[in-house]
Amino acid sequence: MSNKKSGQSVSSPIALLRNMQLAAQENPLFQVEVESRREAFVGFSLCGTDYLAPLASVPEIIRIPENFVPVPGVKKWMAGLANVRGALLPLVDFQQFLCQQSVHLSSAARVLVIDHADLRTGLIVPMAHGLIYLDSMEQLTGEGESIRAEERDWKLLDMEWLVTNQDFRQAAT
Repeated sequence: MSNKKSGQSVSSPIALLRNMQLAAQENPLFQVEVESRREAFVGFSLCGTDYLAPLASVPEIIRIPENFVPVPGVKKWMAGLANVRGALLPLVDFQQFLCQQSVHLSSAARVLVIDHADLRTGLIVPMAHGLIYLDSMEQLTGEGESIRAEERDWKLLDMEWLVTNQDFRQAAT
């Protein structure tokens, strides 16, 4: 086999692939920097504050299910249950839980599906900002309360606190 462009002779498809791989490795356009120190978070707003939740604890963000069912005899912040792809998902009005203000179920509202420890729950928030990447945790300001990223100050949601919080775990009135 002959490579007419470079004038070199290549004896097999394997040799041709090897040559292409070597050429790509030498080309700076194809070199990718791996940033192992970057951490991914989901950004969202509630109670007038911007929060970050670790992406590892939020496997998905969904729209508010149209036909979730309220559950009688529960606290005000327990919005109800929804069937999400064949599995029941408890829905929590997270703003009501944290600051006693119900989320307005607008088109911007989202459900952050959290899966942390033994708890899988949907947190209804007024707005999700998507993924926020931080270089390690070096962007902490103050005493770990605020993180500066994307031209905003964010508070880090402590998932361990949330899933072990007795009020959160006891939705029954």
